[in-house]
Amino acid sequence: MIGLIAAANWLALWFLSAEVIEGVSRGSMVDVSSSNEDSVVSLGLTVLWGTYGALVLAIGVIGGWRRARLGGLALLAIPVIKLFLVDSFLLDAGFRVASFMIMGLLLLMGGYLYQRYNEAFKEFFLEQQTESKSV
Repeated sequence: MIGLIAAANWLALWFLSAEVIEGVSRGSMVDVSSSNEDSVVSLGLTVLWGTYGALVLAIGVIGGWRRARLGGLALLAIPVIKLFLVDSFLLDAGFRVASFMIMGLLLLMGGYLYQRYNEAFKEFFLEQQTESKSV
């Protein structure tokens, strides 16, 4: 069952990524010049993958599913790594600044929410660990 859920999420992310790429290349999503097309696609994929990873992480926390939380963290790591290894060198200056700002805002919001609800997070994660040990 876990493999099917992982495969379904992978396919969903693949189709969404294809929609972003196709929408930018056709001009149906965003009308850009051909010189900026690669930058817009790369920025769009970074934002899509970061948002998808954050949603999976939030669903895992709300639902109390450890594997979904770990999958969300792994999915969130992909755009961060892509941002530093790929986007830093390929994007134009304006798009590079935008991608770092968007990813930084996502990470700042996560850090702020963790700091604000620190006790709730600790209770939630410690409760999950003690339940799994007792089972």
